[in-house]
Amino acid sequence: MSENDTLTKNGFYQAGGTLKADVPSYIERRADQELYDSLLASEFCYVLTPRQMGKSSLMTHTAARLRKEGHHVAVVDLSGVGGDANSITADQWYYSLCHRLNKELKLNFSLSDWWQQQTLLSPLQRLMNFFEEGILSSLAGRVFLFFDEIDTTINLLFSDDFFAAIRACFNARANDGRFNNLTFVLLGVASPADLIRDQSRTPFNIGKRIDLTDFRDDEASLFLEGLPGEASQKQATLQRILCWTGGHPFLTQHLCLLAGKTTSPHMSVNDFIDQLVAAEFFGIARRTKQEHLKVINERIAQASRRAAILKVYAKVLKGKPIQDQPQSPIHAALKLSGLVKTDDSGRLAIRNRIYQKVFDARWIKSLQPPRWIQRGTLASALIAAIVFGWWIGSQQLSARVGTAIVLAFLGIAYPEPEMREIPAGHFLIGSPEDEPDRSSNEGPRHEVNIRRFALGKFEVTFDEYDVFAFLIDFDGGCRDGHQVERAKDEGWGRGKRPVINVSWRNAQCFAEWLSKNTGKHYRLPSEAEWEYAARAGSQTARPWPGRDDASCLNANVFDRRHEREIKDFLLAQLKSPGMDEKQLASVRELIESWKPFTCDDDFPFTAPVGSFLANAFALNDMLGNVLEWTQDCWHGDYEDAPVDGSVWSEANSDDCSQRVIRGGSWFDGPAYLRAAFRGGFYPGGRDDILGFRLAQDP
Repeated sequence: MSENDTLTKNGFYQAGGTLKADVPSYIERRADQELYDSLLASEFCYVLTPRQMGKSSLMTHTAARLRKEGHHVAVVDLSGVGGDANSITADQWYYSLCHRLNKELKLNFSLSDWWQQQTLLSPLQRLMNFFEEGILSSLAGRVFLFFDEIDTTINLLFSDDFFAAIRACFNARANDGRFNNLTFVLLGVASPADLIRDQSRTPFNIGKRIDLTDFRDDEASLFLEGLPGEASQKQATLQRILCWTGGHPFLTQHLCLLAGKTTSPHMSVNDFIDQLVAAEFFGIARRTKQEHLKVINERIAQASRRAAILKVYAKVLKGKPIQDQPQSPIHAALKLSGLVKTDDSGRLAIRNRIYQKVFDARWIKSLQPPRWIQRGTLASALIAAIVFGWWIGSQQLSARVGTAIVLAFLGIAYPEPEMREIPAGHFLIGSPEDEPDRSSNEGPRHEVNIRRFALGKFEVTFDEYDVFAFLIDFDGGCRDGHQVERAKDEGWGRGKRPVINVSWRNAQCFAEWLSKNTGKHYRLPSEAEWEYAARAGSQTARPWPGRDDASCLNANVFDRRHEREIKDFLLAQLKSPGMDEKQLASVRELIESWKPFTCDDDFPFTAPVGSFLANAFALNDMLGNVLEWTQDCWHGDYEDAPVDGSVWSEANSDDCSQRVIRGGSWFDGPAYLRAAFRGGFYPGGRDDILGFRLAQDP
């Protein structure tokens, strides 16, 4: 199986990989009975569909059913038979295939000696003889051969011969009755035209096509069993999932699995599923990182007739009526990608809402080949583009940031963050005394009333901060006179990643600059506002279930997968030239004592904002990714702290040499990644784990 077939289980669901015969979440479709009946009728069959539609699972269940009835069955994954055209000969490949069949069918057949005796024959003829002498002469009764992943053979120089041999077995039935007992099933991501490509040979025109369709609502009802909650909640959850997936087998089971592992109080079922879908499929670069989407993206991007495929897809995306043409290689390629299917009227249609949103017009544009500037373009526009491109390059800015700088310089638009309204309410700030890893500075716990305010959905990004850093000097500089520079990204990337290496003074200046230019009141949140928003109605250490696997769905954390990489990075950071072996050993011992979450996320360091699930207030990354500055001065505990959610500032503090930071970061494990965790850092300090988000008064 490919890397895309990684198994993930919760006891009921299995997302990815072949579902075993006893998996409770396997759903029988019309194709199950159709394939079974066709095989008993001795029909050669083929199941040629996109990835992750359930081909291999259908094969496994049908094979088990046939074995149970006493038939001889062999299942061969052709991707495991041999290598590519440059690493294996036809003789080696056919021998490997016969070896697999010999083992699967438990034949008492001396294959090695027999194969050597056939050396004067072509490998193809040896294969035909093996079907007759090795299989049909050795076994009484019906024999069914399932060949999976047939698309992996298409690039072999001798693949035409293999499929021609299968067709020859079909034709042999007319003269040799024994071949009526031998039936083949071919499965893979291919079209019949792909199987024999030599136009001088007879095409692969035998057998019955078995169509695998998306789950109907009544079929998908089996998934209700694995969902949490009462019957009505289960039904609402499944219906919302199907609304997004259209019944796609992998997407539906995958979202049911996530919904079963993740809880979200204080949020409607629809909003919860929508947030789940957005985090899993719509985050930054998910097309190239989420394995299922990545396969589709790469299949289209690497297609030999990409431009023609995208042209047809663009029309389908716009809702234009495109009648399917089964013989068209363009339509076949588009359908095999999984993006479209044929609807009841015979027209091409987008398969589901997830694909429609992910593979949109911008995606099409990103894959289209570049075009020359048309002759009618004005010379002045061309000159302006050249000058603008030179300027962006000289400043080492992306085109997106360069455009944003020009718009802000002209007063047209500013890099305002996306805000979410936080409702008024009250909560207990701090942690209970029995909370694991609790620090004394998280108490005494007391109730705080919070007024309605708005908070950034995401942490401020490099894209937003770079506009400010470039223009602040043109706007008169910061009020306290400190200099602002472009923040260092440590080589981890900029764009939609949270800005790091920014001081409290930098964050304060950014809020003031944005307020002055937009007329809105942006600021840093108070410490109490921050914790209220992070908890989003919860009172547990983290606003999601306590299991570690849930942490990697909800936050960018110090995770098991990247433990070694992060520890090595920190050791390199902390090691100084004058450090002796004893000091170095002490630092190494300290770092090695840090415990990660026992789950895996996709990022060793910072992640693009929005890559993880939002909380019940629709805020992302309140825990993890980067620590966040707040407005408050640091205090060692909550004695005499404000109870109205206001800032504990210079007016009621003797010492503001440190400001409060909250939230944990990409290198924090369970001890620090808690809603109540708090720390202090001096206002001019910068760090690669430290960023900020903005608040706004209504």
